Amino acid sequence: MSDLFSPEWLENFKSNLSNALKLSLPETSSDESIEIAQVVTGSGDKDVSYVIRINNNNADVVLADPDDTTPTLITDYSTYTDLLQGTTDVSDAIFAGKIKFKGDMQLLVANKQLLKAIGSALASQA
Repeated sequence: MSDLFSPEWLENFKSNLSNALKLSLPETSSDESIEIAQVVTGSGDKDVSYVIRINNNNADVVLADPDDTTPTLITDYSTYTDLLQGTTDVSDAIFAGKIKFKGDMQLLVANKQLLKAIGSALASQA
């Protein structure tokens, strides 16, 4: 596995996420796009933030700070690595309070399959 959050890791995550989206979500013909962010705390000297942009089941993943309205998943480094190793499921982590939210959560509620695809892509990173 590439170093966590390195350019190679991000490119691999983008590819895994695009594949997971194609498997779990119906093909769309609209130009609707969705943006979701992840913040990982306690991963060294500073928190790591990246933004996932999805348009027509294609994903882009970039290191960036989310704006206040972007639905954002916040977790600590330990939980994040558990997600990567597949020892923790995204839904279980949410219900256990290990993943916190900020921003427009209605977007996430309306796109539950998207969370599953992100979880699947993270598990593929290991």
